Amino acid sequence: MDNHFVTDTIVNLENAESVKIHGYALIDKASDKVTIDLASLKHANSVTIAVLCAWHRYAARRDMSAVFINLDEELRNIIVLSGLQDVLLLNESTNP
Repeated sequence: MDNHFVTDTIVNLENAESVKIHGYALIDKASDKVTIDLASLKHANSVTIAVLCAWHRYAARRDMSAVFINLDEELRNIIVLSGLQDVLLLNESTNP
């Protein structure tokens, strides 16, 4: 079963922990793959990347894959600059 969820519009220091935990709960409901839609995200920063990495690791520990879709250019650039493109951009074909 492929579960799909949409992120909050803002991920920052004030809400990162709650956003991360909410994502964990949604990952727990998935069976083998979770699709995380980032289209509603209005601004990306290092906190956003930290939450994405946490979700990726959490899913991997459960033998699941986390697929990120609809990354905007700002987020994509931060991921590449951080050297995480091989981890967080594994599913390029699903991104517009």
